[in-house]
Parts: sequence; structure tokens; C-alpha cells
Amino acid sequence: MKRVKILVLAAMLAVVGAGCQQSEIDEIKRDIDQIDRRLQALETQVKALNDNVAALSTLLNGATINSVSESDGTYTITLSNGEVITLTQGSEGGYLTPIVSVDSEGYWQVSLDGGTQFERITGPDGQPVRAVAEPGDPGDAGTDGVTPKFKVDSDGYWTVSYDEGANYERVTDPDGQPVKATEGRQQDKFFADVTVEEDAFVLELLNGQTYRIPIASGFLCKIDNSEEVVYFAQGETRTFDVELQGVVATIVSAPEGWSAELKALAQAPESGANHTLTVTSPAATRATADSRIDLAILAVSQTGLSTIAKMAVATNDLVLHTPRVVSVTVDGSQTTENSLTFSVVTDDAKSWKYLCKPSSEDAPDAQTVFETGTEGAEGSVKVDGLTQGTAYTIYVVAYYDSAVSTEVGKAEARTARGNVDYYEDGVEIGGTRYDKNSSNVKLITSTTAISTPGVYFLDPQGDAKITIDKMTATDVVIIGRHSLQRVKVTMTSGPISLGNGNGLILKNVEFDAGEYTAYLFNFASGSITTENFILDDSKIIMRGQGTHMSYFNNGTGVLNNVELNNSTIKILTASDGQAARLINFNSGVLGKSFTMENTVVYSENFVTNGTVVHVNGAGQAMPDVTLKVKNNSFINFIGQPNAYLYLSTVKSIEFSKNILYAKPDYGVVSYTLGFYQDPNAELDYEDNICYGLASNNAGSFKYFKANSPYVPKDGNYTKTSSNPFSEMNFATETFTPQDADYGASF
Repeated sequence: MKRVKILVLAAMLAVVGAGCQQSEIDEIKRDIDQIDRRLQALETQVKALNDNVAALSTLLNGATINSVSESDGTYTITLSNGEVITLTQGSEGGYLTPIVSVDSEGYWQVSLDGGTQFERITGPDGQPVRAVAEPGDPGDAGTDGVTPKFKVDSDGYWTVSYDEGANYERVTDPDGQPVKATEGRQQDKFFADVTVEEDAFVLELLNGQTYRIPIASGFLCKIDNSEEVVYFAQGETRTFDVELQGVVATIVSAPEGWSAELKALAQAPESGANHTLTVTSPAATRATADSRIDLAILAVSQTGLSTIAKMAVATNDLVLHTPRVVSVTVDGSQTTENSLTFSVVTDDAKSWKYLCKPSSEDAPDAQTVFETGTEGAEGSVKVDGLTQGTAYTIYVVAYYDSAVSTEVGKAEARTARGNVDYYEDGVEIGGTRYDKNSSNVKLITSTTAISTPGVYFLDPQGDAKITIDKMTATDVVIIGRHSLQRVKVTMTSGPISLGNGNGLILKNVEFDAGEYTAYLFNFASGSITTENFILDDSKIIMRGQGTHMSYFNNGTGVLNNVELNNSTIKILTASDGQAARLINFNSGVLGKSFTMENTVVYSENFVTNGTVVHVNGAGQAMPDVTLKVKNNSFINFIGQPNAYLYLSTVKSIEFSKNILYAKPDYGVVSYTLGFYQDPNAELDYEDNICYGLASNNAGSFKYFKANSPYVPKDGNYTKTSSNPFSEMNFATETFTPQDADYGASF
């Protein structure tokens, strides 16, 4: 039609160029404007005609209506499958418009004389064209309805298409002559009458036929998808919102090789989408451009009405990419105090991104790494600006265009420790800063036996040896002066008794029990409140059968704060089956908190009754105490027959990210938590890795036993059949976890 308009205007302008007077030019311009308005009106009529034909075809082929609205003779109709169609009762007039209708047998009719006489529309084969689908006999698919499309060709003649606009032919009158849009009797009606009733939309056609289409305002099955065709990569899964109203039953049908599942939302809104439709395309073969096909939901209402919501889906020649991170490897030879160097191997990816964060911070998810991470590169990548002596985790995601790996690859490493002079530069422990200006400070450079309270910085020269004797530690702080040199302190007699005051703090030392085989620490006598027992960046070596690191035996004794962090506790036993307790209250209690993080407790032999914190009876209630045991490695240190934490009442417990390792096939049961009574506490004890014990799982690690008789409570610990350590060397005390999220890392 645009070509018709262009040709007419071109002819008019040619006349103007031939030398007309101004009045003639103005008249020609008015004629051009009039033609322009008439052609615009014709375009409007063509659109209205095609909209009406399409609407009529839809309505007469089993549609159910959800709602109808009208404005200036145009009806906007929302069907029960969510489709929206428009229907116009009149037109602007001015040109001959075919009157299209449907006869009583369901065939398309057309009138070219204003609706006086109708004749069936015939297709290219000379046969009448069906408007309403005709069911077939058993075994026969029947005949689908066809929706004609009309337009005006470049010569101004009406044309019609029966194949969705692929091919057009001219409309002819009863004498076989083409029908011109600019000639004949103009019409301004398509329907004789349109009526909206409470439960029906009534159409009276100009040929006298009347049709009633049901209106069910509370009945809707709508797939929320605005695309004409939804294209999928091979094997791709996508989810679409679906709104159902007044539906009592549904049937979902998918093309061959596709799968589709309709699910109700657990918490549906009052209006809008309340279901999801999950669709997966086939993955077997590459698709062609003609792979479009409908996926449908058949919905049935409470009154027996039905509607079908369709979505055209297709596969294209895109392969669904599933990028993943194969490995993240830190190059230890390139590690410095302020940098880490690493490389990444990916699969089915264009590139990758990473974040490097302190391991103490929460781990990001894959999308966060993708959106905020730094772009990776081939070869190795160096991360600068880090803090010395700090554990970092490198998080990596691989991607291919918009496809991002669902799993985050990661590696943990610690920056090199720079040599800090704690005596000169100071160090903060337990909330207090210690340096050469601290009260009662002593710098030890020669052989010394520590036996009185004070702040000791150890810097032994030559063959100097530091020992510690039996004493009452009301306020004893022992610090190895240089951060890269852990200083050995050997017990000559014991135990070290905790008294009233700040308590005992060990930093950057190796505390060796020597020949002393009893417990190392206890309470002094009398009414005792000790603020701290802290082991930080240190090592304790325990010896002897049935040895315990501590034996607090004072009914009036309170130890407020215990910290065992970034340290190693080595238990030397002559054979399997020995007991060992770390913080052991025969009487007395914890007052505030217990924290154990990033610490290795190990023995080359099997230590039974391995208890981290132990109380002796139900009367030792600690209702305000919090306990946190996280990212530790327990190696051949087994909570049997009691448990790692054997307690009465406490406030909360977190026991997570630990590796619980035992020599394989050692047939015992190990427990995590044990209680003399209901602890009435917040308990988090589920995310740990277990290895060893009985191979048939009869003696696997258990959660807790509470009340008498003690009943094991199983949970979702990960019990692995492969060694959870990538490197395990007792001689060098190297225990490197396979998964950096678990266990201790130095």
C-alpha cells in the first residue's frame, strides 16, 4: 500500500514541476493531503479487517473469554489462556472493504457488495476454506481452520493470503474480476451486532449467523512470555511464570524430546503468577531453523470449561555451554608477604573471574564472583596488596558469554609472614597490647627459668634455654620476640596453676611438657576467677599415658575465656587407645566463651576419649557460655566413649568446618557432642568432614548423645572414603586439606 501512495504522490509532484501557478500548486497540495488522509484511512481499514478476521477465527475455534473491554467500537478481549485480541465493530469508511463472515457449516464467506450477497472463499485449489476446525474420524487428524490475511497491492487491488502472509493472490468478484479497494460501495460495518452479556460475548455476523462465546471472568491459564518464539540451546532448562485462576485440573504437553513441569509456588502472591513452568529442550541433535513447535497447558475450570495456553518453543544451533573451574593452584614458590600467585584451569569456558578474600570472611556465591570479580588471564595471576601472615581464599568462576559456572572453584593460601619484632613493634592478644613498655615486662636472652608473673619476651641467644617451673599464673604472658622464630619453652615441673587475674597467655612459643607426664595446667586453690587461657600461634607437646592438657579441679574456680587459635597440639602416646583431654573441668566452669579455630590436634597413634572441652557432671551448668570450634583438624583424636564437647547446660555451640580423621577401619564410634541433660541451647554441628573408623559405617562419627541412655543422633556430616588431606606428613607436621573450606591451614 505504501507503494500505491508513493506512486500517486510522485505523479502529482511531476505536475507541480511542470510550471503551475501558485493557486494551482496550493490546490494540488490540498489534493495530496486528501489522498494522504484517504490512504491512511484505507490502511486503518485493512488493519481492522485483518484483526477482525483473526479474532473471529480465534473465537470460533473453542476460545473461552476471561474479560472484555470496549472503547469507540473496538473490543479488547483477554482470553482464558492469556492471549489478547481486538475486534472492531465499525471502520472509518471511504473505500470498499470486503465483508468477511463464517457460514453455518464453518466456512469463510466474503461479500463484495456491502453484505447483500455472500460467497464462500476458495483457496488456490478451488476448494472452500474452513474457518472452524473440523474433528476427524478415529485415526483421522481432521481439518484445521485457516485464518486469511488481506492487504492492498501496489495497483490498489485487494489480495488475500491463506498461508500466514507467505503468498497473496487477488480477490475476485463473482465474475472472476479483481476487486479494487478504491471502487465500489463503501462500508463501515463488519458485524451486524456485538453484545457483551454477563456470561457470554455474542457476535451477530452480517450474513445472519450468531455465535456465543462463553465469558468466565475467574478462569485463566496464562504463560508469561512475550516472545513469539522462545529459542533454547541444546539441553537448556528455562523457567517461566504461569498464572492460574479457577483451574481444577491441568495437562502439560511437550513436543517429542522436550520436558515440561508445572509447579505451584510455595508462597504465591494474591495476584499474578502463582506457578512456574520448567522447560528443558532436547540435547541429542543439532536443530534446524524449522524446529519451532508448540508446548501447551490444557486447563479445566470448575464449571467444565477448558482453555489451552501455548508457547512456541524451538531449538537453534547453539550448544548449551556449561563452563566449570577444573582447578585453582597457588604457586607457593611465588608467595610473598603481600602477594599470592595462582593459575586456573577451566573447561568449556571463554574466560574466568576471581575474588581474593581473607578466609575469615564469608564466602561469595558464583554470581557475586562473576559480577564483582576481577577478569582472569592466561598463565598465572598475581594478587598484590595483601596482609602478611594472613590466610586468604581465592574464589573463581568460569563463564561462557552469559553462562556462569554454578560451582565456585577455590584455593586457600597464606601470605608469607614477615619478621615482626613483637618486643619493639608490639602485638595485641586477647584485647591487650604488649610491647617493651608493658608493665612488668622482661626481655629474656639467656637461660632462664620462668617461675613468677610477668610479661616475657623471649629472644634466647646461642645455647640459651627457657624453662618453666611449677607456679601460680595470676598474670603470665610469654611471647616469642620474633614472629618467624617460635621459641621453645620446656616444663621442668608442674602443673602451672591459674589464679586470680589475667591468667596465662602463650604467643609464638613451643610449649614442651618435656619429661613431665601429668596434666600441664590446673586451678590454684581458693576462690578463683581467671580471665584468660590463650594459646595463639603456638605449639603444645603433651606426653604420657592418659595425659590431659588441663585438669581444673576447684569447685569455686571460673575460667572466663579460652582461646586455642592458629596452633598445633601434639599428643605423644606409646600405643593406640590412650585418653587425652584438652580443657578438662573435673570441677569449676567456663565463665564466658571457648574458641578453637585453625588448630591441629594430632597423634600418630589412636587417641581415644579425645575431649576438647569436658565437664564432670550435670551440676556444672554454663548457661551463658558460647563455644565455637571451627576449621580445625582432629587427627587420630577421637571422641569415644564420650564426645569432643561433653557438657551440661550452655548457651550455644558451633562445631563446623572441621576435619575429623581417624586411621581407617578402627572399629569404634566417635561422638561430637554429649550432654548430661538437655542443654536447651543453640546447636550448629552439621558441616564437617569425617574419615576413617569402621569401614561399614557402624562406627562412623555421630552427632550427639543426650540424656540417659545415650542415643546417637545422626546427621549430614560428609563421610568420605578418600583421605581429606592432600598432604599428610607427621614428621613435618604438614596436614594440608583437600578442600580449603575445611580443617586448619597454615
